[in-house]
Amino acid sequence: MHIPEGMLSIPVTAMAGVVSVVTIAYAVTWVRRHMDERKVVLMAVLGALIFALQMLNFPIQAGTSGHFAGGALAGIVLGPWPAVLVMTAVLGVQAFLFGDGGVMALGANILNLGILAPLVGYLVYQATTRWWDTRGGRMGGAFLGAWLSSLLAALAVAAELGISGTAHLGIATLAMGSTHALIGIGEGLITAALIAYLCAVRPDLLTGQ
Repeated sequence: MHIPEGMLSIPVTAMAGVVSVVTIAYAVTWVRRHMDERKVVLMAVLGALIFALQMLNFPIQAGTSGHFAGGALAGIVLGPWPAVLVMTAVLGVQAFLFGDGGVMALGANILNLGILAPLVGYLVYQATTRWWDTRGGRMGGAFLGAWLSSLLAALAVAAELGISGTAHLGIATLAMGSTHALIGIGEGLITAALIAYLCAVRPDLLTGQ
C-alpha cells in the first residue's frame, strides 16, 4: 500500500504533507504532556514489533501477497496520538533506509498508514469494547478495527491516485478496495491474536486510554 515515488501530483503531495506535519506536531505535544516514561518505552517496543511484523508477507489471491501494517494495533494499544509517532518512525525508516515507499510520498504514506489507520482502529475498538467489554469483545473489536483501517487506508490511496490523475478513480478504488478487503482479514487476525495475548498477560496495557 506504500505509494512509490512519482505517483502523486505536486498539490496532492503538498496537501498530504501539510496534514501529516500538523498532525505529527500535535501528536508530539500530546505525548509530551500526557505520557510517562513507561509508555514511551512501550512505544519503542511496539514500533520495533510492528517493523518486524511488516517484513512478513501472506498470500491473498492470484499469486499476490499482503503484509501486516500495524496501524490499528498501535492505535489500540497506545491510543491514536502516540500511535501516529510510532507509525511515522516506522514509515520513515522504511522510506529512507529500505526504499519502501517514496520519500516525496512519505507525507501521503504517513497520512494513510500512520494517521488514518491508527485513528480508525482506535475508534472502532473503543466503540466495540464500550458495549462488549470481554476478551471476545476486545478480539472482535481489534479484528474489525484492523480490517476497516486497512480498507479505508487503501481507499485513501486510491483517492489520492485518482485526484493526481495517475489512475482512474473508479478503477483504482475497485482494485485497492477489493485487494485490501482480503489483506484486511490477515491484518485483523494478527491484530486480534496480539490483543488476545495482551489480554492474557498484560491487560493493564489495554485500559485507561
